[in-house]
Amino acid sequence: MTARVLLGNNGSEYGLYVSQKDDSVTSPSKQLSFDSRSFAGLPVHAFGEGTIDAPNTTASDSGVKATRSTSALGYSNLGFTPLFALRWCYPSDITSGKAVRVYNPSIFLSQEEVADFDGSSEEETIYTETKQAGAGAVAGASSIVITNYHSGKSVVVEQDDAGIAPSEETGTGKIAIKYAYVVFGVEDFTGGTGL
Repeated sequence: MTARVLLGNNGSEYGLYVSQKDDSVTSPSKQLSFDSRSFAGLPVHAFGEGTIDAPNTTASDSGVKATRSTSALGYSNLGFTPLFALRWCYPSDITSGKAVRVYNPSIFLSQEEVADFDGSSEEETIYTETKQAGAGAVAGASSIVITNYHSGKSVVVEQDDAGIAPSEETGTGKIAIKYAYVVFGVEDFTGGTGL
């Protein structure tokens, strides 16, 4: 097992040192993930902010389809998959041009299939309710792709003999998101999840 954390003397100076995954903190071959001697922290390679439209949600006989909205942002090739940080918010979280609330990358998907059978009348109701939300990112050596998953709530009714199914909906509550990202000039050590 590789030693990744050192609190104390590294041979020339006292401090706290953390190496990247599978790299020795005592003789690192890559830039340290954390070095208490550094005033600037991680080197920034690229950064930006923007808006991603709400996903396009359509209904058909085969169900609801949400085409996720993405934004591919390029930067000069690093030759490795870099560490990144993404924060996103809703337009309603912006006050005086600044985000008052932000969220980490996360994806939520809920799909409930309901089949209700009335034994006395033999009437059946079958419908599917889907909800999807969140935002995520994938960084590569020369670009980061940010995705808006907020396709809202959709209800598809297959059968409603009993008359108790909810109304059909397609993409109710889908929404655009605002985002900000930073790509660091060090190799990713989070397994693609970012900071």
